[in-house]
Order: sequence, then structure tokens, then C-alpha cells
Amino acid sequence: MLPQSDASNPGKGRLVIERQWLALTLHRMHAEWVRWSLWDRSAGVLTSVQTVSANPSRMRRLLAEWSMAGGVDWRRLPFHPQVNPVMAKVFEQRQVVAAPWFALSAGIIPTTVTFQAWQQKYLRYGVAAPVVINGRVAGLLTWFDGEPFDAQRQKLARQFGGQVSTRWESTDLAVDPITEAGLMQAADRVRQEIAEILHGHVQTTLLVAAERVRSCAQNLEGVDPAMAIELQQVFSMLEEVREHDIRMLSHRLHPGLISVGLRAALLSLIRSWKAAVEIHLEVSPSVAAADAPMHNQIPQEVCLALYRVVEEGIANAVRHGHAQTVSVAIWDEAAGIGVAIHDDGEGFNPDRLQRGLGLSTLAARVSQMGGQWHLINHQDLPGSELAAWLPLERPSAMVEAAGDQPNRPFVTSC
Repeated sequence: MLPQSDASNPGKGRLVIERQWLALTLHRMHAEWVRWSLWDRSAGVLTSVQTVSANPSRMRRLLAEWSMAGGVDWRRLPFHPQVNPVMAKVFEQRQVVAAPWFALSAGIIPTTVTFQAWQQKYLRYGVAAPVVINGRVAGLLTWFDGEPFDAQRQKLARQFGGQVSTRWESTDLAVDPITEAGLMQAADRVRQEIAEILHGHVQTTLLVAAERVRSCAQNLEGVDPAMAIELQQVFSMLEEVREHDIRMLSHRLHPGLISVGLRAALLSLIRSWKAAVEIHLEVSPSVAAADAPMHNQIPQEVCLALYRVVEEGIANAVRHGHAQTVSVAIWDEAAGIGVAIHDDGEGFNPDRLQRGLGLSTLAARVSQMGGQWHLINHQDLPGSELAAWLPLERPSAMVEAAGDQPNRPFVTSC
């Protein structure tokens, strides 16, 4: 979120919210569409600054259709609180309001357009949260969905609105209120939530379904053998999805073993790649001592960041470098922890290297933790190396285990 106006004069400038942050709120709210608008009280206009939809192409088509049908300029909507008692609670009483679309839009957009919107089953309800700056409502966050917004989602809306208000009114306006670190932490929380749902509810549901299919197959063995065989095959497919696919996706989203320790999580990751590549893991004695399962002294966010670096390095080595062997080394170095992933693959062309989502996310994660990273080709060896270093105040176990042992240099010979 980037402040671009004087906070003492709310509503006159533009407060831009990053699309990533809005998208995260959309996911947390389980909504279809989120809209961020600024309110110019004197002009009586709601100006749309940013919108994010779960289905952008469909949303663009609908907005175009509604604009043609009702002559609506969605970027600038006329609004005065007195024309809409429901929205007046937001702007005059600073309340979070959840209501059907037609109640939120009365007096703001034409009735014909409201009716067309109501016909879209995924946009029938909304929840609006005010953004208060210097004691006055300066903007509005609105989410839309096909189902009414319950108390939990209304609470989230209030929290999101409050976050924007608090950050905007902070004394240090030069700092981006929704920081890269905040986005990364929020993304990690979302990953963990999805992983827990997959590992818990989804796996349990599939187990129940599989058992019912197997029961039906057993009952049909003497009546319809062919159908019984087919149902048994369906049972086997469900078990494969439950035991392999769901478990793998859950672990990829968030490695549950990271709470035990970095080495435990990495060994699990390595096992998931065993059919595709041979991987060797080397952890220095000092890091291993600090990473002990019973008395782990390495912060979990550091462990997770190192895990993501290794995960990206292995994936790149196999998918792009076509490597046969990958070596992973982790050691303590200069008040931090270093990690290097070396492969024997084809390497890469530096002139044609394009940073995709994986490397961009890795760079953001390492940077926001104050670390360093590099991706290089070796001159005298096949393949490439992805390496990173993250700062860390050395735990006591790491200091004791390291003793006078030489540390591995961060930049390896190449």
C-alpha cells in the first residue's frame, strides 16, 4: 500500500493498495470481488482506486455490460449518505455493514443494474468496511460474494479496514504500510491454512467416501461382479489421491515437519523427489546441534525460509537443468546460516535467464529477512548453484558445537 496524498486531507488524493494484499483479503474472506474506493465528501463521489476479482475476465465483462445498460461509470459513483440508510451506517457511524447487493447499492447505481447484478448468484451479498483517517471516513473496502457474510467474515472485514486506517495514520508515511514482509507472512499463513484443510477435512472426507465405495463393492460381489470390480478400482483411485496426492500437496503448501526442525522437513522434501533425482544433504554439526528436535534454537521463520530456498533449488535443477544429482549443504557463517544447492545439470544461459514466480518469491523472502542470495553457473563443474545466507544471532548450541571448526565460505569456488 503506497501513500500518495496528504493524510491531513483525506479523500483528496490516492491511497493505492497493492493488488497482492487485496487478493489475500479476497482469499481470507472467501469472496468473489473486492473493491477499494476513496470518498470525496465535498464532491459526493466514490472513486474506485483498485479492484480484484476471483475471475477477472468475467468481472470485466459484467462491468462492461452494466455500464452499457445503466450508463454507469464504475470508476466514479455519485454518493451522499442520506440517499442510502444502510451505507450511511458506514460513512456516518463508521460501522461494518453486511447486506444484500441491492441494499448496499440503493441510490448509488440504477435499479436496472442492481437487478442484473442480483441475477449473478456469486455477487448477491456484500460487506463494507470504512477506512478512517484523522477521525473521518476517507475510503471504503467492499467485498461481494454469492452467500451472506457471517459474523466471522464481518470481523475480518473490520480488521482489514482497521489495518489500512492504522497504517495510513502512522507517523512514518514514507514506509509502505503493507510491507513485503507482511505479504510474505500473510501468504505463509494462507498456505498453512490450506494445507491444514487438505490434511484434515479433505483427507477425512475422502476416507469416508472411499470406505463407502468399498462397502458398496463388497455388497455387489455376488450380485454384479463387474460393477463390484469397477467400484473397487474407484476405491483404489480415491485411496491413491488421499494417501499420495493430498499428502504431497499439503506438504508442498506448508511443511508440517518444519515445527520439528529444518533437517526433518528437508529429509521429507528429499524423499518426495527420490523418483526424479538423487539428492545428498549435508548439515554442519553446529547447525544440526541448534536444529535438534527437542530443543530447536533456530526460529521457525528462518527454517521456513531456508526450506523454501532448497525447495526452489531442487525444482529448478530438475525441471530446467535436467540434473541427475543434487547436493544440498547447510552451515553457519558470519552470524547467520548459509545454504547452497548444487546440481550436475545443464546450467543456464545468464543472458536469457528470466526471473519467474519462484525466484521472485525467493528474492523477496530473503531480502525482507536481511539476507543475500545468488544463482551462478560453475566454470569448472557441470550445473549451477543456488545459494543464500540469512542473518541469525547464533544460538548457544550452535556456538558450542562449532568450536574452532572452520566455516564453509559463503561464496564457493566456481
